[in-house]
Amino acid sequence: MTIRALILVVVSVGWWRVMTAEGQPIERRLAQRAAVAVVVVMVAMAWVSGPVLSWLDIDTETFRIATGLCLAGLGLARTLGWGARPDPEPSPTWSWWWPVTYPMLLGPAALLAAVSVGSDHGVFAVAGASVVAAVAALAASRRPTHGPVRVRVMGVVLMVLAVALVFDGLRDV
Repeated sequence: MTIRALILVVVSVGWWRVMTAEGQPIERRLAQRAAVAVVVVMVAMAWVSGPVLSWLDIDTETFRIATGLCLAGLGLARTLGWGARPDPEPSPTWSWWWPVTYPMLLGPAALLAAVSVGSDHGVFAVAGASVVAAVAALAASRRPTHGPVRVRVMGVVLMVLAVALVFDGLRDV
């Protein structure tokens, strides 16, 4: 298990984006539900990653390359500020899911990272990293900071890790 794989999971979860459109922190109750949902979904994706990839007859190296290419595109979009978060329209009962959990915390980057790291390093690596990301989301929900700056910086970090994934996959193929 590499530290890079753990950082990939933590960075791919959008915990630094846990702000509402006005820049105010989300409610603590919503953040707690969203954090639990992040851990559950990420662990579930890591748990089924091996069987799903073998059922689809996809090598982990090939999936690592595809994940790296997708994450590079998502990191570029975050860095350039494209695809801003949707207008918050939460319903009273599902406000922890939309727009807090999905798409702010659990997006394509997080799910691809969970499958890739889960198939390479196992469920426990993803579980530990997603718990760290969930705790970071809870901490980010408590105080307002410079959200757009963090999104762009983490987009750059995601692009760097994505390029490393592509080269690791190409080397292993």
